Amino acid sequence: MDLSLRKCAVLHISKDIRKSYNSHHSYRIGGVVLPVNTEFVDLGVTMDSKLRFDTHILTMVHKAHIRTALLRRCFRSRDQNLLFRAFTVYVQPLLEYCSPVWNPHYHCDIAKIESVQRRFTKHNKSIKSFTYAQRLDILCAELLELRRLKFDLIMIYCFVHGLNALEFSDFF
Repeated sequence: MDLSLRKCAVLHISKDIRKSYNSHHSYRIGGVVLPVNTEFVDLGVTMDSKLRFDTHILTMVHKAHIRTALLRRCFRSRDQNLLFRAFTVYVQPLLEYCSPVWNPHYHCDIAKIESVQRRFTKHNKSIKSFTYAQRLDILCAELLELRRLKFDLIMIYCFVHGLNALEFSDFF
């Protein structure tokens, strides 16, 4: 299989790139010097040279806010259950795609992601005066953080019981 050189790049993974031994070398494929990137996108998930997912989270949250605004404009109905079902179909997949890979542990990142659902539920006039937890109870919904935790646990269950192609011993 031939490599597409325009899609190839080097990513130095280190806390401090200036101190990284490999950052002083240039890498080549077929005589072509590969560019050095500070972040890359693989299967839709953006990762930087410090193995952080800040850019991915910001991009994902921005896209989700845009999509929620489109939902509010496109639906004539103001039925809270119908709108929230539309949210779960069109917005939640953006916020949960590959979450076992990038699941945040910083409170600021968790709050950014949760802000999408918080804002969407707040725009419904019939439940606007309730707290976020009360709005979720009314809609029979869960915190996005709790949903990500469940996805992580399902992934671990699949590892332990051999329900995927990855070997349990390779991870633990």
